[in-house]
Parts: sequence; C-alpha cells; structure tokens
Amino acid sequence: MSLPHFVAIVFFVCAICLVSKGKLPLRFSFFWLSLSVIILIAAIFPGSIGAIGELFGFVLNTNFVFFLDLFLLLAFSLMLSVIVTKQAASIKDLT
Repeated sequence: MSLPHFVAIVFFVCAICLVSKGKLPLRFSFFWLSLSVIILIAAIFPGSIGAIGELFGFVLNTNFVFFLDLFLLLAFSLMLSVIVTKQAASIKDLT
C-alpha cells in the first residue's frame, strides 16, 4: 500500500469516526467522505488525473490539480458562507 492509499483510507476512517462521535455534522461529512473517495480513486488509478486534465484542456497535471483544489476550496467556502448566513438569521430572530 502506497502513501496516497494510506492517506485516503485514514482520512475516510477519521471522517467516519468524527461523524459517529457527533463532532462532525452529517451535512459536512458528505463533502469530506467524497473527497477521501476521490483521493482513493486517484491513488488507485494515477493516470486518471492526467486523462481528466487533458479533457479539460490542461497541459500539465499540476495545473489541473491546483485548479481542482481551488475549486474545492471555493465550494467549501460557499457552503460555509451559506451556513453562517442561516445561523446569523437564526440569532437575529432570537434577539
């Protein structure tokens, strides 16, 4: 088992443990579990990253990986912004 396989499996198990202990809400767990599955698939099929990057027109795999990382961070930030907005509205209703 290589390092990426190990990291993906540990990441998946940690996310499951956090959900079972109630420290990670179920709405966040889908994002983290999906991310760990994607990491595991990329580790099992290392050529898939290059093939998908070529489909989107990226010349270098690293450019595609950085673009994908940026996209995931922006998606997660948007998700957190929506949650904070709902909580702020709930707090405003309480006062």
